[in-house]
Amino acid sequence: MSLYWSIHSEHRLVSVVAEGDVTRSDVEELLDAMASQNAMSYRKLFDGTKGTTIMGPDNMRELGVRMRGYHARSRTASG
Repeated sequence: MSLYWSIHSEHRLVSVVAEGDVTRSDVEELLDAMASQNAMSYRKLFDGTKGTTIMGPDNMRELGVRMRGYHARSRTASG
């Protein structure tokens, strides 16, 4: 795994650090953790200075679709 994160519910903050090659499964694991802790609406701090990705356009697109889905659900739930 090349993503390391902390979810701080008291501060409503997700901190993520990338190191090495970041894969789609790494990002999906992060999204799963955030969803299971109801942290999608939290502020996010992402340090990708030591990370790279080997994902192609299809993987990036699918992750984007998933993230948009979370955004759409949160907008529907709030209003």
